[in-house]
Amino acid sequence: MEVIGATAEQSDRGTPREPVTPRGFRETVLAVAHATATFADGRRFTESGDATPENVGAQVRPHFARLALTRAKARCLRDALNIGLCAVEELGE
Repeated sequence: MEVIGATAEQSDRGTPREPVTPRGFRETVLAVAHATATFADGRRFTESGDATPENVGAQVRPHFARLALTRAKARCLRDALNIGLCAVEELGE
């Protein structure tokens, strides 16, 4: 799924007015992040994502908090663009 490409194609229906904004907190075993995309036409989409060291791949395990943010952004843009596919970052190993 190419969310960035899909965002560019949606420019006639409204492009993001501001970047997807991360907000969240990080614990030692759970990271939760929130992302919001606001479009020029006033539409606003907010989603959350979470990650733990156990539900991410071995290579990104030290950076599991970043994966929570990636998941939140993917879900937010998927909702905004009405994409019915799951992002690869949301799949298990």
